[in-house]
Amino acid sequence: AEAPGVNSPAEGGIPASAWLVALAGLARHPRCRALEIVECDPSRDVSGATAQLACDVARALLAKR
Repeated sequence: AEAPGVNSPAEGGIPASAWLVALAGLARHPRCRALEIVECDPSRDVSGATAQLACDVARALLAKR
């Protein structure tokens, strides 16, 4: 899983790279004004991959501002 630090990791979801592209497009929309990262469980995120992905998501949205 690309984001193992969640309570219900699932295989076969949308790849993180596709989400980041979509979020970068969303960030350009003038009505996009908020971001909520709802789950990142450090006890399950041994490698830090989920925390890094959460940072990448925030960066994708904020970089276009």
